[in-house]
Amino acid sequence: MQVADANGAMVYTCTDAMMSDAAMKYLLTRPSVPAPLDPNFCPFVLGKRHYMKKIADCLQYGKVAELEFAVERPGGIGRDKLPVFEESHEGYDASLFLAGEAIRYMLWQRGGYKLFLSGPKKICEDLKAAYSKGGKYEFEMTTMPKIYGVP
Repeated sequence: MQVADANGAMVYTCTDAMMSDAAMKYLLTRPSVPAPLDPNFCPFVLGKRHYMKKIADCLQYGKVAELEFAVERPGGIGRDKLPVFEESHEGYDASLFLAGEAIRYMLWQRGGYKLFLSGPKKICEDLKAAYSKGGKYEFEMTTMPKIYGVP
């Protein structure tokens, strides 16, 4: 969203909600050499690598499951999977955040107009809500079908 400040300069505000503290613990990783223009910059790839290490280190049976997601697009389906923490694990928020962003990335990278989810019930429900009207990713779910000519 953009608004003009008192001097008429355009100010852009972030429309995404802040990541929870629990998710930050699993996903925010700064590079060894700080970015000069943004010393707090945390690249997505480093966060995902840190998350995957936490998943691998989770020795609790039943605390990690597989989330599979697919995006239908003209001429086929793009699919991917992500190991996720179960809902009672402290890393669940990180799993939800990372899955939502991975799906968003797939939509913008490959395009598509329909989302399929398979995995733990709670994370599938939460992602479905996030990719619905009023959800965090409402823009993607209302825009992408228009781009591909699907109502």
